Amino acid sequence: MFLLYLVAKEKKMLDRKNIIIGGVVSLVAFIGYYLYKQSKLISSLCYDFSSTDFLGRDGTTSNLALNFEFNNYSDIPITITGYDINAFIDGRMVGKLINEEEFVIPAKGKAQVRFVAEADTQVALGQFLGSFLTQLIDQIQSVFTIKGNVSAKMGIIKVDNYPIEYTWNTDEIISDIKTSEKCPPIT
Repeated sequence: MFLLYLVAKEKKMLDRKNIIIGGVVSLVAFIGYYLYKQSKLISSLCYDFSSTDFLGRDGTTSNLALNFEFNNYSDIPITITGYDINAFIDGRMVGKLINEEEFVIPAKGKAQVRFVAEADTQVALGQFLGSFLTQLIDQIQSVFTIKGNVSAKMGIIKVDNYPIEYTWNTDEIISDIKTSEKCPPIT
């Protein structure tokens, strides 16, 4: 009798232990899936170019505000904590964007963001006009590149000086201007 009691008691302990282990494994799997899903949503962050504002000139340097609207499809707010980005046309630096000011793109929301760019007026204008004229007249592609580092915080994850590099040719830019696709709605 006593032996049956011990076997039954041990079986209850094993059942409890299995239930606890199963619960912990399920919780870890759920958290992993949620984080994976959020990372996919964060990577689908979308932006629309809104406008450009001329902020003035200091000698040969012009300051421009590039206004964008960012759409965050994730359940996690994204905070941009700083950036240091250079703009190039055909490998020649034409502008620079540096900021240590934070801005937040809310979870499942939109935010207007203003990037202030500093450019050597003569170099930037000459490269820009030259690129489009050679595209229109000689059908020679120019390459526009932005390259630098961005620091961001997404929930509990913080990334400092994440390297970015995007490149477009003149055909892609002209096509984007013509089609002007907008970000899909946030659901």
